[in-house]
Amino acid sequence: MMTIKRHAVLVLFLLAPITYPSVTSAASKSGSPPSQLTADFSLTRTLSVLSDTIASSGTLTLGGPGLLRWKTTSPSRSILVINRHVAWIHYPDLGITKNFEISRDPVMGVLSKHLLALTSGDVDSIARYYRLMNASKTKKHLVPLEPEVKQVFREMYVTMGADGVATRVELISSNGDISVIVFSNIRINPRIPRELFENPEKYQRSQ
Repeated sequence: MMTIKRHAVLVLFLLAPITYPSVTSAASKSGSPPSQLTADFSLTRTLSVLSDTIASSGTLTLGGPGLLRWKTTSPSRSILVINRHVAWIHYPDLGITKNFEISRDPVMGVLSKHLLALTSGDVDSIARYYRLMNASKTKKHLVPLEPEVKQVFREMYVTMGADGVATRVELISSNGDISVIVFSNIRINPRIPRELFENPEKYQRSQ
């Protein structure tokens, strides 16, 4: 079972470029990131030590600044919800829910800061977090600047779709693991219930 911290670290950094306007070329004429977004995802992780591959899939929901829901449906079910400074991870098949106060952990505090800036379109803040290398219109190469972030990953490659939203993200971790996520069925600014970003166990019970 993946811990909430490890799960959140992976999700946040894989999603880092998806709403960053200078990286995505924006999903609107105004240059602002989409305020809400849903997509299907497939994630493949290649472990450097074991040369083994782990695959998973599910759905992503971004509800605005600091609001994220990452639902894994295969091979096992889990739901990660981040609501600004609070996070939950729910394992439906085990009936287990864990909560996590992001601000109390130094690494997660940095990630929360990234998420809030990214989903609010704070370009000046994001420019302090990443160096954009060898960028073209459809492919971006990002290198983190903060020491805490460098402990998690050393570089990221992003492929952009025609609408300026990331369709593929490849993350090279500090230990050599490679995570690749591919997004499909992307919907920009759909109507999303606020309840999706509350405790996932309570939300499920209400359905």
